[in-house]
Amino acid sequence: MSTASINGWRLSSTSPAQSSLKKAALRPSVFARLKYSSSPSPPSLIQNKPVFAAPAPIISPSTWREEMGKDAYEEAIEGLKKLLSEKGDLKAVAATKVEQITAELQTQTSEGKPFDPIEKIKNGYVHFKNEKFDKNPALYGELAKGQSPKFMVFACSDSRVCPSHVLHFQPGEAFVVRNVANLVPPYDKVRYAGVGAAVEYAVLHLKVENIVVIGHSACGGIKGLLSFPDQGPPSTDFIEDWVKIALPAKAKVKAEFGDAPIPELCGHCEKEAVNVSLGNLLTYPFVREGLMKKTLALKGGYYDFVKGSFELWGLEFGLSPSVSVKDVATVLHWNL
Repeated sequence: MSTASINGWRLSSTSPAQSSLKKAALRPSVFARLKYSSSPSPPSLIQNKPVFAAPAPIISPSTWREEMGKDAYEEAIEGLKKLLSEKGDLKAVAATKVEQITAELQTQTSEGKPFDPIEKIKNGYVHFKNEKFDKNPALYGELAKGQSPKFMVFACSDSRVCPSHVLHFQPGEAFVVRNVANLVPPYDKVRYAGVGAAVEYAVLHLKVENIVVIGHSACGGIKGLLSFPDQGPPSTDFIEDWVKIALPAKAKVKAEFGDAPIPELCGHCEKEAVNVSLGNLLTYPFVREGLMKKTLALKGGYYDFVKGSFELWGLEFGLSPSVSVKDVATVLHWNL
């Protein structure tokens, strides 16, 4: 039997498939357990294909003209016209010419024009304004009156895992908090007031119905957690202290898969850290109240952008009858 502590809650494990969080003298007892579709195996794959595929870059003749230069563009077009007007087998020749133009285009865009952040932001906004804002006046008109999202989402700050892209959330659908390693710290009015304010606002004022914590593959924060020593002075100003919120996940994974290669340990820890965050959400009184009233649900998710898969699991929460045993406690069952 192994134990670890989460902000005063004791995580105990009697088997690889179960752990529990205990705190003395709660009456009546409260239970919560991670819920999967059938068995206590890892969360099932709900879609064996990319959840989000970025569209191919838009390349138009006007773009070619700007990036290649007008003369080079016109010359290339005239060359193709001439080839197509001649007799003979033009398939291979035309293909070669197209490859040549493509290579020239790539050279011009990557080497000829340095990255301009202001231009990128301007063009991005112009695209949004023309293609989304102006084409959806009803949606943005309603959003101007206020927001009533159904979801609160905790996601990583990693630039590769934007939840609005991955889950196709539209404006107004998700209240999103992004941080290193998508962690939810335990209730603490001083140390973690920023996250606490976001949870409080989402639950009590926006009345969200679901809180989803989404982990992801190749997470740098979790890799750092596994590499930082558990004791001793920190080597960073902020990162080390922050990711150690998930120390119980590290302890559990190390105990079960200690000899596994680092990439494998990271994969297990990325999911287990989500469960630690779900457990930490139970330390917020207004979250527990929402769960007991069944106006709120907690879910864990995992996005693997290498495989293009997304896993989702839930947390069952309930209140058992009153008991007289002094040390009966809140129990969180980890069914991974």
